[in-house]
Amino acid sequence: MINDIAKDKPEHELKRIEDIFVRTSYFEYMFWEMAEEVSMWPVKDLAKN
Repeated sequence: MINDIAKDKPEHELKRIEDIFVRTSYFEYMFWEMAEEVSMWPVKDLAKN
């Protein structure tokens, strides 16, 4: 699906798509890490950024 979305996109759009993909992957990782560690979402930490 990502390949279809990225097809024929200019380089600046590909960079934006990559940034979105990496950020959402990080949030996915944080979610599962939180579940495994039985911890709370670091809302205060995210608000500082």
